[in-house]
Amino acid sequence: MIKATSLIVSLVGLIVQGPGTPAARILGTWRGTSTCVDRQTDRACSDEVVIYDVDSAAGPQGPVRMSADKVVNGVRQPMGLLRLQYDSTSHSWFADFTTRVHGRWSFEPHGEVMVGTLRELPSARLVRRVTVRRSPPG
Repeated sequence: MIKATSLIVSLVGLIVQGPGTPAARILGTWRGTSTCVDRQTDRACSDEVVIYDVDSAAGPQGPVRMSADKVVNGVRQPMGLLRLQYDSTSHSWFADFTTRVHGRWSFEPHGEVMVGTLRELPSARLVRRVTVRRSPPG
């Protein structure tokens, strides 16, 4: 039922936002990898299989909500929710966060593939690279 609801929300978002809007281009379920860039510096970092559900948009340029999960032993484990803002200059989506570190997630959808990065702030040091592919609806 949750997947069906997510699909309906995504489809409604595409209809309301229009297929060419920034929000419409990022809505959906994305699956792929998030890989560590510098294991010497980030010793606790692990490469991950990830699933991102982008399931709602406030308007044609967002913000949008992304639910991020990692897959461990075939089971999805929630990593958290991001509220992504659209940057019309770079044509990317981003969310800043502060936990034990300050960082910025950035994502650029290109059709059925989306690439992303995690950078430590304020240094802008690259921590992770993400490559995900849009899953077919259903």
